[in-house]
Amino acid sequence: MERVLGISAAFRVSYAANEGTDVGLEDLVREVVDALREPVKLTSSRIRFSVNDPDRTTLVLDKAIPLAFILADLLPPRFDVLLPGEAVSIAITGGSRRNWRSPVRRATRKLWASAPKAR
Repeated sequence: MERVLGISAAFRVSYAANEGTDVGLEDLVREVVDALREPVKLTSSRIRFSVNDPDRTTLVLDKAIPLAFILADLLPPRFDVLLPGEAVSIAITGGSRRNWRSPVRRATRKLWASAPKAR
């Protein structure tokens, strides 16, 4: 179900853009996070975004969908183990369009680092 929410969020952001093919990195991440937090009734105040993307990085939809899948796989387990009063911090760092893997890799590493560890 989470992957469906992630991919539908990517398409919503794509359709909202003028061209319909490029997806803003920040818009994508925010839309996917919102789609994933609603089913678990996690309020928006429990999500903290920091954004360092002066160039407003965009991804083509074919590359945005895998990022949405990664977020859909990593975030719900983190949401499930939040303690009362705890928040999830998500840093969005842009990069040049030709180097789109850079922000995706950084986001993935940070999410893996903050994911709950197996006991």
